[in-house]
Amino acid sequence: MNKMIISFFLILFSTTCSVFAGDVVRGNDLSQREFDNILNESNHMLHKLWNIIDQIIERDVDVYITPQISLGAARGMHSILINPRVFTPNLKNYPEDRLVVVLLHEYGHIVYNRKLNGRTSNRVDHEYAAFKYSVRQASYIAEDGDVGPIRQLIHYLPIRIKNGNRSDPHTIALKELTKERFWLEQLTKYQ
Repeated sequence: MNKMIISFFLILFSTTCSVFAGDVVRGNDLSQREFDNILNESNHMLHKLWNIIDQIIERDVDVYITPQISLGAARGMHSILINPRVFTPNLKNYPEDRLVVVLLHEYGHIVYNRKLNGRTSNRVDHEYAAFKYSVRQASYIAEDGDVGPIRQLIHYLPIRIKNGNRSDPHTIALKELTKERFWLEQLTKYQ
């Protein structure tokens, strides 16, 4: 009897967990052939990127591969869109570690949306939360021995501030973030 009850709860638990997992989804504007090529070929060459994607879909997020956006975009509380060119090995100006940061940033938007239950439209707050999330996650990755993503952030965030439009929410958020003690600690550790 006890084994039967335990088996029932294990089945219930595994069914419940799978309900809350996302998936990698082909956008309507991407051919099945292109989608299959991305899934089959890039998985072997972009291990870090796929590791982050796997972690994201485990958190009830669908990752759509669609050419309708520049590199990545978050939508609501359960969707991230990624451009197919992200899966091109050796993408000019976007090494894999920088692409990992892009995904962490987009997932940071999802985390923020979930925290506020979608009740804010302040773009600066959104960008600030997403950037801070990506820096924090990159620092955790660095603590585990991979400094690539945090070094990409240390290199590119000041450039984005310098070259960004002063009224752009991204630029405003980055200026705020880079004044924080948290950011300065990352510079001290990983620069």
